Amino acid sequence: MKRNKGLWRSISVFMIWAMLGSMIPAGVIHAAEQQQDFSKMDVMPIPAVTRIITPTGELHGDDWERITAGGGWDVDTNKATMTLEFPYPLYLNGFKTFLNSGSNTTDFRLEGLVDGEWRDIDEMQSAWEDPSGYAYYMRAMTPGWYKSIRINFFNKDPNKAVNVTTIYLMSELSRVSNANVLPGQNTQGALQWDEVPGAEKYIVKYGPEFGEYTDQVELKPSDRQPGNYFIIPGLEKDRVYHAIVVPVVNGREGNRSVDMSIIIPSSRFFPGGTGFGINEWDNSWLYNKMGDGNMNSTWGSMAYRYVKDLNYYIQMPSTTYMTSLQVLPAVPADTTLTYTAYGWKDGVATEIGHKSYDLAARIGPYVLDPIPITPDWYDRISIHVNSTNTAVETYEILWDSDMATVGGLWTERGDHQVTLHWNPVPNADYYTVTYESVIYPVSGTMQVSAEAYKGYPVTGLVNGQEYTFRVNASVNGQLVNPTGKVIGSATAPNISRAVPAGTIASGSAEPIPAYDPYSVIDSYMTTGYSLWSGGTFGLSFPSPVSLKGVQISSFSMAPSMHNYTIYGLQGKRWIKIGQGTITPMYRFKSDPYDLLQDPIAVKPGKYEGILVVGEVDQDGNWGSIDLNDIKLIYGNNQAPSSVTGDTYGQQGTVIGDTYIQ
Repeated sequence: MKRNKGLWRSISVFMIWAMLGSMIPAGVIHAAEQQQDFSKMDVMPIPAVTRIITPTGELHGDDWERITAGGGWDVDTNKATMTLEFPYPLYLNGFKTFLNSGSNTTDFRLEGLVDGEWRDIDEMQSAWEDPSGYAYYMRAMTPGWYKSIRINFFNKDPNKAVNVTTIYLMSELSRVSNANVLPGQNTQGALQWDEVPGAEKYIVKYGPEFGEYTDQVELKPSDRQPGNYFIIPGLEKDRVYHAIVVPVVNGREGNRSVDMSIIIPSSRFFPGGTGFGINEWDNSWLYNKMGDGNMNSTWGSMAYRYVKDLNYYIQMPSTTYMTSLQVLPAVPADTTLTYTAYGWKDGVATEIGHKSYDLAARIGPYVLDPIPITPDWYDRISIHVNSTNTAVETYEILWDSDMATVGGLWTERGDHQVTLHWNPVPNADYYTVTYESVIYPVSGTMQVSAEAYKGYPVTGLVNGQEYTFRVNASVNGQLVNPTGKVIGSATAPNISRAVPAGTIASGSAEPIPAYDPYSVIDSYMTTGYSLWSGGTFGLSFPSPVSLKGVQISSFSMAPSMHNYTIYGLQGKRWIKIGQGTITPMYRFKSDPYDLLQDPIAVKPGKYEGILVVGEVDQDGNWGSIDLNDIKLIYGNNQAPSSVTGDTYGQQGTVIGDTYIQ
């Protein structure tokens, strides 16, 4: 029989390619024909401790921060390769990069390290935009778990160099974000992270070193404690644990969180209200890092170009009796750290402690043995530290005492009051409570009974205002160490309800359009609309609503403009039905409910809509207030769902100026 050699050759080649294709792992097949949906991908930051290797060397320190945060990296040629070696495998679907305007002719190709071999994983589905003078590229890639990827940049213009502003990773898998450790839990580890939609459980893996997670615990969403945190039980004091959190959605593990360091120290964190400084007494930019109890952020020489010799300054809110200090440093290289402590009394510093430590390089904090100091009452503490051959970086500085200390102070908001709770001090004769308004010079000190720790209300406060509180105790006629300053707010009662579904929001937002008016009725109390003097914000209800009051969530940074008038719409007529004043308050509130204003009574009646008009203050000054949320107090027990029709009958449209004073 005569064979058709051409046909047989074609069939053979096809079978060989099919066989080879079946031997390639599914996760690394080049999938140019796949259509990746970018909208379903989560943009992830580059994990900490990722090695970023470039033709100009490995990126460290400030260079590493710039490329991961948007500061830039460039070379002198039109071609460059950047390699990312992750600390653990990541499941990736896409890649996004920003380049400067001079590099908008730059393209790139992606490769992934699979079974020890670099393979092409670029699907060449790039999207390009230039919204603000910067080139923006987004590209899909073959989905899979990658321990390392390589980006080959090339500028198609031979006269232009490669200049990368920042890069991002993208994945369709769920990821734990904003994970952090809560300090001060004493006998238990407490982790906090953003809820992952659809997660049936979370796996917390932990161990003694970065990447060495020898133990794990599974937690369900229902295990979350009040205050939005999870407990990791059975941890020992003064040991460093490294932990990660992995979400499980539909039975599939997602991308892990960042590595977190957990420490339950025996020593104490400095109290709230403590001031910190590096090489000078007041570095206000450090307040959110020093003394925050976060074992995943360091402070030290980063702002001083990685120097090896520093002075730390600590200003306590009250004179404090101390017996030891403890430092938790970062050691990126083998070094000897020498600490000399000074205690300050009446403006005079005296050396009170000295100790040296020989340490090997490691990722994460060390828990050094405490530095014994001369026991005494101190106004301030300063610590001089020297490193022999690496930069000085510190996670925390702690203290301890053999004298009783009032601890556990927390506040409970109330209407024109704040209730204080704290831990009892054995044999306390009485307690003293001191408070002060954050904005206005209003303060007071009172002596309360030994039973007051169970709950003591400080009354007569202004709603919407923040106050600092501090408690001390007298034991056998002698005052002990007080609490730090704790902030609490007097808050208007939340007695209003959301606007009816289908309500239309609008406003003038003059002189500049500001924010989204619909955010003001979403009940999330996020900043939604900027109302200027003479500006308006209106709500049109789907059907007339019976009202007897309005409650606004808002803030004003200063009392330059905080008055407003409310009008109600009945047919063609806008009727003045109420007016109010926004209580000035600081914007940075830990809880949005602290921004609730006192309810404003309006002329009872049924209205098709309301209009809020910003007014100038009594001095004629112009300014703005931000409306976070507007809620209604319904009349006749009417709920939003009960409004079914227009009880006025057919109405014409509003034309002309229908305001009635």
